[in-house]
Amino acid sequence: SIYSEGRVLRLQLQRTAFDERSGLSLRQLSGSYRMDSLAMQLEDLELRTSESHIQGQLSMPWSLLERDKRAAIDLDLTASLGTADILNLSGQALEQVETETQLVGRMRRRQLLAPLKLDLALKGTLSELQTRLKLSWPEVLSLSLGGPLYALTDDTQRSGRLQLETELGAKATSLLSLVSPELTREYRLPKGLSLKGQVKIKRGDYALQLQLKEGTGGAQLEASYLDKHYEANLRTAGLDLAHFAPKLGLGAMSLELAAQGQGFDILSPHTWTKVTGRLEALDYGTLPLHDITLDADLKGGYL
Repeated sequence: SIYSEGRVLRLQLQRTAFDERSGLSLRQLSGSYRMDSLAMQLEDLELRTSESHIQGQLSMPWSLLERDKRAAIDLDLTASLGTADILNLSGQALEQVETETQLVGRMRRRQLLAPLKLDLALKGTLSELQTRLKLSWPEVLSLSLGGPLYALTDDTQRSGRLQLETELGAKATSLLSLVSPELTREYRLPKGLSLKGQVKIKRGDYALQLQLKEGTGGAQLEASYLDKHYEANLRTAGLDLAHFAPKLGLGAMSLELAAQGQGFDILSPHTWTKVTGRLEALDYGTLPLHDITLDADLKGGYL
Protein backbone atom coordinates (compact mmCIF):
# COMPACT_ATOMS: atom_id res chain seq x y z
CA SER A 1 0.00 0.00 0.00
CA ILE A 2 1.14 3.58 -0.73
CA TYR A 3 0.01 6.85 0.83
CA SER A 4 1.36 10.17 -0.41
CA GLU A 5 0.27 13.71 0.44
CA GLY A 6 2.54 16.73 0.17
CA ARG A 7 5.87 15.80 1.75
CA VAL A 8 4.41 12.77 3.53
CA LEU A 9 5.02 9.33 2.10
CA ARG A 10 4.08 5.97 3.59
CA LEU A 11 4.92 2.73 1.86
CA GLN A 12 4.01 -0.74 3.10
CA LEU A 13 5.51 -3.65 1.18
CA GLN A 14 4.07 -7.08 1.86
CA ARG A 15 5.78 -9.10 -0.85
CA THR A 16 7.85 -8.27 -3.92
CA ALA A 17 9.62 -10.70 -6.24
CA PHE A 18 11.32 -10.51 -9.63
CA ASP A 19 14.19 -11.89 -11.71
CA GLU A 20 16.70 -9.41 -13.14
CA ARG A 21 18.63 -10.00 -16.37
CA SER A 22 22.01 -9.86 -14.59
CA GLY A 23 21.07 -13.03 -12.70
CA LEU A 24 19.79 -11.42 -9.49
CA SER A 25 16.68 -13.28 -8.32
CA LEU A 26 14.63 -11.40 -5.71
CA ARG A 27 12.43 -13.82 -3.77
CA GLN A 28 11.12 -11.52 -1.02
CA LEU A 29 11.13 -7.79 -0.23
CA SER A 30 9.00 -6.45 2.59
CA GLY A 31 9.04 -3.60 5.06
CA SER A 32 7.53 -0.30 6.12
CA TYR A 33 8.85 3.09 4.99
CA ARG A 34 7.69 6.47 6.31
CA MET A 35 8.95 9.90 5.35
CA ASP A 36 7.90 13.48 6.01
CA SER A 37 9.57 16.90 6.04
CA LEU A 38 11.41 16.12 9.30
CA ALA A 39 12.55 12.51 9.22
CA MET A 40 12.49 9.09 7.62
CA GLN A 41 11.94 5.65 9.10
CA LEU A 42 12.45 2.19 7.64
CA GLU A 43 11.16 -0.70 9.74
CA ASP A 44 11.09 -4.48 9.43
CA LEU A 45 13.12 -4.57 6.24
CA GLU A 46 13.53 -8.09 4.90
CA LEU A 47 15.16 -8.86 1.58
CA ARG A 48 15.77 -12.36 0.29
CA THR A 49 17.33 -13.51 -2.94
CA SER A 50 18.30 -16.99 -4.08
CA GLU A 51 21.72 -16.38 -2.48
CA SER A 52 21.35 -13.69 0.22
CA HIS A 53 19.28 -12.49 3.17
CA ILE A 54 19.19 -8.95 4.61
CA GLN A 55 17.26 -7.65 7.63
CA GLY A 56 17.35 -4.23 9.20
CA GLN A 57 15.85 -0.95 10.25
CA LEU A 58 16.85 2.71 10.02
CA SER A 59 15.49 5.94 11.48
CA MET A 60 16.95 9.43 11.26
CA PRO A 61 15.92 13.08 10.88
CA TRP A 62 16.89 14.94 7.70
CA SER A 63 18.79 17.46 9.84
CA LEU A 64 21.47 14.78 10.26
CA LEU A 65 22.54 15.51 6.68
CA GLU A 66 23.12 19.12 7.74
CA ARG A 67 25.46 18.01 10.57
CA ASP A 68 22.95 18.65 13.34
CA LYS A 69 24.79 17.34 16.40
CA ARG A 70 21.49 16.63 18.22
CA ALA A 71 20.03 14.55 15.38
CA ALA A 72 19.69 10.88 16.34
CA ILE A 73 20.35 7.94 14.06
CA ASP A 74 19.43 4.32 14.69
CA LEU A 75 20.72 1.81 12.16
CA ASP A 76 20.69 -1.94 12.66
CA LEU A 77 21.54 -4.21 9.73
CA THR A 78 22.35 -7.91 9.49
CA ALA A 79 23.12 -9.62 6.23
CA SER A 80 24.26 -12.87 4.69
CA LEU A 81 25.56 -12.00 1.23
CA GLY A 82 26.00 -14.73 -1.35
CA THR A 83 29.06 -14.51 -3.57
CA ALA A 84 26.98 -14.63 -6.76
CA ASP A 85 24.90 -11.63 -5.64
CA ILE A 86 28.02 -9.64 -4.77
CA LEU A 87 29.29 -10.23 -8.30
CA ASN A 88 25.91 -9.33 -9.83
CA LEU A 89 25.61 -6.08 -7.88
CA SER A 90 29.17 -5.02 -8.65
CA GLY A 91 28.19 -4.47 -12.28
CA GLN A 92 30.85 -3.14 -14.66
CA ALA A 93 33.47 -2.71 -11.95
CA LEU A 94 34.36 -6.39 -12.17
CA GLU A 95 33.80 -6.60 -15.90
CA GLN A 96 36.76 -4.28 -16.35
CA VAL A 97 38.97 -6.89 -14.69
CA GLU A 98 37.62 -10.11 -16.13
CA THR A 99 34.34 -11.83 -16.83
CA GLU A 100 32.01 -12.74 -14.01
CA THR A 101 32.13 -16.40 -15.08
CA GLN A 102 35.91 -16.46 -14.59
CA LEU A 103 35.59 -15.02 -11.09
CA VAL A 104 32.86 -17.44 -10.09
CA GLY A 105 34.94 -20.30 -11.45
CA ARG A 106 37.96 -19.11 -9.52
CA MET A 107 35.94 -18.83 -6.31
CA ARG A 108 34.54 -22.32 -6.86
CA ARG A 109 38.01 -23.78 -7.35
CA ARG A 110 39.15 -22.04 -4.19
CA GLN A 111 35.91 -23.05 -2.43
CA LEU A 112 35.10 -19.43 -1.57
CA LEU A 113 31.36 -19.70 -2.18
CA ALA A 114 30.32 -19.49 1.49
CA PRO A 115 28.32 -16.28 2.13
CA LEU A 116 29.73 -13.17 3.75
CA LYS A 117 28.03 -12.40 7.05
CA LEU A 118 27.69 -8.76 8.08
CA ASP A 119 26.45 -7.08 11.26
CA LEU A 120 26.35 -3.26 11.26
CA ALA A 121 24.95 -0.88 13.89
CA LEU A 122 25.03 2.89 14.44
CA LYS A 123 23.17 4.35 17.42
CA GLY A 124 23.21 7.83 18.90
CA THR A 125 23.88 11.33 17.65
CA LEU A 126 26.81 13.17 16.10
CA SER A 127 27.64 14.24 19.67
CA GLU A 128 27.79 10.64 20.93
CA LEU A 129 27.65 7.75 18.49
CA GLN A 130 28.06 4.03 19.20
CA THR A 131 29.41 2.01 16.26
CA ARG A 132 29.67 -1.71 15.56
CA LEU A 133 30.82 -3.64 12.51
CA LYS A 134 31.32 -7.41 12.33
CA LEU A 135 32.31 -9.27 9.20
CA SER A 136 32.72 -13.01 8.84
CA TRP A 137 33.67 -15.08 5.78
CA PRO A 138 33.93 -18.74 6.89
CA GLU A 139 37.49 -20.12 6.71
CA VAL A 140 38.69 -16.88 5.11
CA LEU A 141 38.58 -14.07 7.67
CA SER A 142 36.72 -12.56 10.60
CA LEU A 143 36.76 -8.89 11.52
CA SER A 144 35.21 -6.69 14.17
CA LEU A 145 35.48 -2.92 14.54
CA GLY A 146 33.58 -0.62 16.84
CA GLY A 147 33.43 1.77 19.75
CA PRO A 148 32.16 5.19 20.80
CA LEU A 149 32.77 8.44 18.93
CA TYR A 150 32.10 11.91 20.31
CA ALA A 151 31.72 15.45 18.89
CA LEU A 152 32.00 14.28 15.29
CA THR A 153 31.20 17.73 13.88
CA ASP A 154 33.90 19.54 15.91
CA ASP A 155 37.46 19.07 14.64
CA THR A 156 38.96 20.45 17.88
CA GLN A 157 36.80 18.45 20.31
CA ARG A 158 36.37 15.17 18.41
CA SER A 159 37.23 12.10 20.49
CA GLY A 160 36.55 8.38 20.72
CA ARG A 161 38.02 4.92 20.68
CA LEU A 162 37.68 2.19 18.06
CA GLN A 163 38.70 -1.41 18.74
CA LEU A 164 39.84 -3.66 15.90
CA GLU A 165 40.20 -7.45 15.83
CA THR A 166 40.73 -9.63 12.78
CA GLU A 167 41.95 -13.16 12.10
CA LEU A 168 42.69 -15.06 8.90
CA GLY A 169 41.38 -18.53 8.15
CA ALA A 170 42.70 -21.51 6.22
CA LYS A 171 41.53 -20.14 2.85
CA ALA A 172 42.76 -16.56 3.35
CA THR A 173 45.44 -16.88 0.67
CA SER A 174 42.68 -17.42 -1.86
CA LEU A 175 41.80 -13.75 -1.48
CA LEU A 176 45.01 -12.98 -3.37
CA SER A 177 43.85 -15.09 -6.31
CA LEU A 178 40.79 -12.88 -6.68
CA VAL A 179 43.14 -9.96 -7.34
CA SER A 180 45.58 -11.85 -9.55
CA PRO A 181 46.29 -15.60 -9.91
CA GLU A 182 50.02 -14.86 -10.05
CA LEU A 183 50.03 -13.48 -6.51
CA THR A 184 49.33 -16.89 -4.97
CA ARG A 185 52.45 -18.27 -6.65
CA GLU A 186 54.67 -15.89 -4.73
CA TYR A 187 52.80 -14.80 -1.61
CA ARG A 188 50.70 -16.24 1.22
CA LEU A 189 48.26 -15.02 3.85
CA PRO A 190 48.99 -17.45 6.68
CA LYS A 191 46.21 -19.16 8.59
CA GLY A 192 45.84 -17.94 12.17
CA LEU A 193 47.41 -14.53 11.57
CA SER A 194 45.68 -12.11 13.94
CA LEU A 195 45.64 -8.34 14.12
CA LYS A 196 44.38 -6.45 17.15
CA GLY A 197 44.48 -2.77 17.86
CA GLN A 198 42.75 0.44 18.66
CA VAL A 199 42.45 3.99 17.43
CA LYS A 200 42.21 6.70 20.08
CA ILE A 201 41.00 10.19 19.24
CA LYS A 202 41.25 13.08 21.67
CA ARG A 203 40.73 16.67 20.59
CA GLY A 204 42.48 16.33 17.27
CA ASP A 205 45.14 13.94 18.53
CA TYR A 206 44.97 10.57 16.74
CA ALA A 207 46.81 7.57 18.18
CA LEU A 208 47.04 4.10 16.62
CA GLN A 209 48.17 0.89 18.28
CA LEU A 210 48.34 -2.39 16.37
CA GLN A 211 49.62 -5.82 17.35
CA LEU A 212 50.12 -8.59 14.81
CA LYS A 213 50.74 -12.22 15.75
CA GLU A 214 51.74 -14.99 13.35
CA GLY A 215 53.02 -18.28 14.67
CA THR A 216 55.72 -17.56 17.25
CA GLY A 217 56.52 -14.13 15.78
CA GLY A 218 54.79 -10.82 15.65
CA ALA A 219 54.91 -7.09 15.12
CA GLN A 220 53.80 -3.97 16.97
CA LEU A 221 53.01 -0.56 15.53
CA GLU A 222 52.39 2.65 17.45
CA ALA A 223 51.65 5.88 15.61
CA SER A 224 50.24 9.31 16.39
CA TYR A 225 49.20 12.40 14.46
CA LEU A 226 48.51 15.90 15.77
CA ASP A 227 48.46 19.17 13.82
CA LYS A 228 50.51 17.83 10.87
CA HIS A 229 53.09 16.31 13.23
CA TYR A 230 53.44 12.54 13.19
CA GLU A 231 55.38 9.81 14.93
CA ALA A 232 55.52 6.08 14.27
CA ASN A 233 57.36 3.16 15.84
CA LEU A 234 57.46 -0.34 14.38
CA ARG A 235 59.00 -3.38 16.00
CA THR A 236 59.00 -6.97 14.79
CA ALA A 237 60.22 -9.98 16.78
CA GLY A 238 60.87 -13.29 15.06
CA LEU A 239 58.36 -12.57 12.28
CA ASP A 240 58.91 -15.35 9.74
CA LEU A 241 58.70 -13.75 6.29
CA ALA A 242 58.80 -17.19 4.69
CA HIS A 243 55.18 -17.62 5.79
CA PHE A 244 54.26 -14.61 3.61
CA ALA A 245 56.69 -14.98 0.68
CA PRO A 246 58.09 -18.54 0.66
CA LYS A 247 60.06 -18.15 -2.61
CA LEU A 248 62.08 -15.08 -1.66
CA GLY A 249 64.48 -16.90 0.64
CA LEU A 250 63.63 -14.69 3.63
CA GLY A 251 63.28 -16.05 7.15
CA ALA A 252 62.66 -14.71 10.63
CA MET A 253 63.11 -10.95 11.02
CA SER A 254 63.54 -8.75 14.08
CA LEU A 255 63.83 -5.00 13.62
CA GLU A 256 63.08 -1.61 15.10
CA LEU A 257 62.02 1.33 12.95
CA ALA A 258 61.09 4.85 14.10
CA ALA A 259 59.90 7.85 12.13
CA GLN A 260 58.82 11.35 13.05
CA GLY A 261 58.19 14.50 11.13
CA GLN A 262 55.89 17.32 10.16
CA GLY A 263 54.05 17.98 6.91
CA PHE A 264 53.71 15.90 3.76
CA ASP A 265 54.79 18.29 1.00
CA ILE A 266 58.40 17.21 0.45
CA LEU A 267 59.18 20.46 -1.40
CA SER A 268 58.00 22.71 1.41
CA PRO A 269 60.75 24.27 3.59
CA HIS A 270 58.56 23.56 6.63
CA THR A 271 58.40 19.82 5.99
CA TRP A 272 60.84 17.57 7.78
CA THR A 273 61.17 13.84 8.45
CA LYS A 274 63.64 11.76 10.42
CA VAL A 275 63.81 7.96 10.14
CA THR A 276 66.01 5.68 12.23
CA GLY A 277 66.10 1.92 12.26
CA ARG A 278 68.02 -1.16 13.27
CA LEU A 279 67.76 -4.58 11.72
CA GLU A 280 68.59 -6.84 14.63
CA ALA A 281 68.42 -10.11 12.69
CA LEU A 282 67.21 -11.45 9.37
CA ASP A 283 67.71 -14.87 7.83
CA TYR A 284 68.33 -14.49 4.09
CA GLY A 285 68.89 -17.90 2.57
CA THR A 286 72.05 -19.24 4.22
CA LEU A 287 73.21 -15.71 5.06
CA PRO A 288 72.29 -14.36 8.51
CA LEU A 289 72.16 -10.57 8.70
CA HIS A 290 72.72 -8.73 11.99
CA ASP A 291 72.95 -5.19 13.37
CA ILE A 292 72.27 -3.13 10.25
CA THR A 293 71.33 0.47 11.01
CA LEU A 294 69.45 3.12 9.06
CA ASP A 295 69.45 6.91 9.48
CA ALA A 296 67.68 9.24 7.09
CA ASP A 297 66.67 12.91 7.25
CA LEU A 298 64.53 15.04 4.99
CA LYS A 299 64.57 18.81 5.55
CA GLY A 300 64.09 21.77 3.26
CA GLY A 301 63.51 19.47 0.31
CA TYR A 302 66.86 17.69 0.75
CA LEU A 303 67.34 14.06 1.79
